[in-house]
Amino acid sequence: MVIDVDVMQSELGKIGFLATDIVKNVYAADVCSMRLMDVYMAKLNKWHQELPRYMRFGTVLDENIDQGSRRSIMLIHLTFLGATMLLTRRTIMELVSRPPGSPWVCDGTKEEALHYMGVCIQAAENVARIVGCLYDEQGLFKRCWMIMYVSTCPLITICGY
Repeated sequence: MVIDVDVMQSELGKIGFLATDIVKNVYAADVCSMRLMDVYMAKLNKWHQELPRYMRFGTVLDENIDQGSRRSIMLIHLTFLGATMLLTRRTIMELVSRPPGSPWVCDGTKEEALHYMGVCIQAAENVARIVGCLYDEQGLFKRCWMIMYVSTCPLITICGY
């Protein structure tokens, strides 16, 4: 299978810019906005659905792809999952940091927030799976900043609240 390195770099750039927009827009708001979550979740899903077939996670595990390309694609998926957690973990903060009985101040419902909390936890679990795959094929190295960053997000998400 032919892997286009330029396409991989382009996709990594796209998801990186999306994560930057999430920080700028979602976290800049004073209150947790389910409408902004919906907008950025749609953008993340669109990016994911438009990935070339050879970059889809299931294909990476099943196809005969060289080890270096497989690892690069896994790191791109970790970036996507990191952006997903970045977007959705604000709902967890909102749900668990509110004093009991305080009014709900988000522009959506608690049910929507609970949905996004589930999305965040699922992304964290998927990060653990990918890191496990990389570990199994000895694809982790001591100073990989991507692995260090994205691996700490699930810990913060699952254990930090």
